[in-house]
Amino acid sequence: MRAMSQSVASLFDYVAQQMRITVDGRCVYLNHFPFLTYAHGDPEIYTDDGLFYQAFGHVHSRPNNTGYDARRLQYLYPTQYDVGVDNNNYAPISWKEFNTIISKQIEISKQNVD
Repeated sequence: MRAMSQSVASLFDYVAQQMRITVDGRCVYLNHFPFLTYAHGDPEIYTDDGLFYQAFGHVHSRPNNTGYDARRLQYLYPTQYDVGVDNNNYAPISWKEFNTIISKQIEISKQNVD
């Protein structure tokens, strides 16, 4: 990530390169980049269903995966989602929206396995 100017950084309470948060009992890994491996080997971070979500940006995927990195997005897990504004009508999304999107992606992936 490029160095953030002090004037911009002062607008935030905290700036991190990456972090893990818990929302409604769900572990969510936040990073600018999508990762194909994350959370493995750390049993303390899994929830009862064993799923660990990741919110990311960077790829500028746009709705329906039409952006520059679209061809590589096929390798993502259904528990990952591009929360970048260009993928979400140029606005942030709520936890409820994020959780709904992930739930739908998981359901679709289960259907594709059967």
